[in-house]
Amino acid sequence: MRVSRYPLGNENTANEAVHSARQALPGWAAKTPMDRGRIIASFLELMRGDGGKSLAAMMRLEAGKPIHEALGEVMKTIQILEWALGIGQRLGGITRSGEGGAVELSTRARPLGVVALTTPWNFPVAVPVWKLAPALIAGNTVVFKGSEHTPAVNTMIGEMLMQAGMPAGVVNVVQGGREVVEPLVLHQQVRGVSFTGSTQVGHAIHRLLAQRDVPIPYQAELGGNNGVYIGQSADLDLAVEGVIAGKYGSAGQRCTATQRVIVHASVMDAFLSRLTARVGQIQLGLSDDPNIKTMGPLATQTALDRVLAMCKQASDAGQSCLIGGIRADLGDLQYGFYVEPTVIRVTDPSVRIWREEVFGPVLAVLAVDSFEKGVNAVNDSDYGFVASIYSEDRRELQAFRDAVEAGMIHFNEATAGGEPQVGFGGWKLTGIGPREMNEGVDFFVRRQTIFDSCATSGGKLATR
Repeated sequence: MRVSRYPLGNENTANEAVHSARQALPGWAAKTPMDRGRIIASFLELMRGDGGKSLAAMMRLEAGKPIHEALGEVMKTIQILEWALGIGQRLGGITRSGEGGAVELSTRARPLGVVALTTPWNFPVAVPVWKLAPALIAGNTVVFKGSEHTPAVNTMIGEMLMQAGMPAGVVNVVQGGREVVEPLVLHQQVRGVSFTGSTQVGHAIHRLLAQRDVPIPYQAELGGNNGVYIGQSADLDLAVEGVIAGKYGSAGQRCTATQRVIVHASVMDAFLSRLTARVGQIQLGLSDDPNIKTMGPLATQTALDRVLAMCKQASDAGQSCLIGGIRADLGDLQYGFYVEPTVIRVTDPSVRIWREEVFGPVLAVLAVDSFEKGVNAVNDSDYGFVASIYSEDRRELQAFRDAVEAGMIHFNEATAGGEPQVGFGGWKLTGIGPREMNEGVDFFVRRQTIFDSCATSGGKLATR
């Protein structure tokens, strides 16, 4: 079944979009942050109504999300927009006295200009919105390139913004892959780039930006290989449910998904017994009933082939596949890219399934005989996105917090998820530039300092 059909962009597409955004910039930047925020508020109301429902239905078709997950993403997007509406009140500066009191010093936030936003298919509404909302309220105009796997969703977001009252040219939606991304990030009128996606593409964009005559701000949220430590005192039932939620939600296709579980040897057998029983209960399918909690397919044939190859490599290397590890192809599942929920017990941490981001429903589990080795195993990764610990020992929780190299840490809960009122992002290969959500607002502005001698010398000030 064909869901949607859209032409892919190229260099001309990128140039036209940047020109459109540049033409719209003066008028948009001249509005107050509160006026710009009112349009985002109208967009929020559309998201709460039929617009959000339509986006969820299209996510189900284009991204393969079960409808309960798609509706959950719409709810998360609504929360992000509710948070973003306060950005206009938070954008500001400081006032200070100059040396000797002869000058009053102040700072203010100004937009970067035209910014390019590039986002992935796995959260095709929430991720674009958490970039779009602060960028627009801060006064920037935007070229938005969503995933080529979700072109209809990308277009619907642009149409909803126009319906909310967004002036022409402020948001420009382009479709495509490398052919449109490269000229976009190299365009001299683009003054900032925010990217979410794979580590390989994120680093390729970083190298492209290094070719520009003048450096510009770059923000990238890349891959993860997130570790969970389960200690001797852990509530194992709670830990199992947290691992299930962190790993198999979205079929493991989340940058914050649990990938590696490090378990104290004293509770390993009990944990694995509970875990494999629970994994065996996960239902596969693509249900349009929000009350039926199924696990959906992988997004592409390429993703399916990669995940199965990693499972086979682990098996060939002598690692034990406790459940799953194969394609699910019974009945209607044969028409989709389904992988059975998988648990692999690892004894050799050099295998790909342990070292690389899987981006699929495959969990790797390793036993250790001490808390210190558990922390070291969590840190034994090129990535540092999210980590979690299950323990009833407060000293372990605090020691874990202080020793683990990750941008986000959870105590006794799943790795997946984030909240807009705090920063979102990771360390090491996971992130470049400032983190997103609450800490990302400043990415979209540049600071200006004003030296005002009139304020202290009796000079006449302009009135509004």
